[in-house]
Amino acid sequence: MVKDSPNARISATKVLRVNSLSWIARGGPARRRFMNQKVREAIAYAINVDEMLSKILGGYAERTATG
Repeated sequence: MVKDSPNARISATKVLRVNSLSWIARGGPARRRFMNQKVREAIAYAINVDEMLSKILGGYAERTATG
């Protein structure tokens, strides 16, 4: 890893960057499913945000409030 190299130095600073997951359901039964709030909530609960922050972003991110 770069951070373990004696020839490299990493510095981090906070910036406002929001990543989101979105999908498009074009008509028919799929669209109706996503219009159901319970379905959207189930999808949100199924995503392990904390694991994504630590494993994918290496702990260089923090969770923000969404609404």
